[in-house]
Amino acid sequence: MNMYTLLWFLLGVVFIISELFIPGFTIFFFGCGAILTGLAGLAIPSVASNYTIQLLIWLVTSILSLVFLRKKFSNTFSGKIHKNQTEKFIGKKALVVEDIQGSSSGRISISGTTWNAETLDNNRIFSKESVIIISRKESESLTFIVEKITN
Repeated sequence: MNMYTLLWFLLGVVFIISELFIPGFTIFFFGCGAILTGLAGLAIPSVASNYTIQLLIWLVTSILSLVFLRKKFSNTFSGKIHKNQTEKFIGKKALVVEDIQGSSSGRISISGTTWNAETLDNNRIFSKESVIIISRKESESLTFIVEKITN
């Protein structure tokens, strides 16, 4: 394996991971382009030795994927989900996995994943206590309003 091919793979991974920390959902596609360039270098030996072609492949694949795939994948990867996807949890029981105190967000677990949660009152709900989901916070689609279940 050519050293530059390995560098393209490494650059792709760095770009994709950096997308987690930098908003905008654009760097991800340049990471995909870098990985595709690395794959082209592995598959076609003449590409592995020609840096101009590598740069051209990277630019073309990055820009094409950005233009054609960004809109399709941005909602999925940015954490935006449709309102009706969270509505199914209203009225369901959940388990607190991180303490909740009023509007200071904690976390709940339901259906195998965790979600942000807040309460309407200032009562503290501790980890491992059960709650019922009463609504979804309007300003944040991934935050639920919960109420402690009292026995």
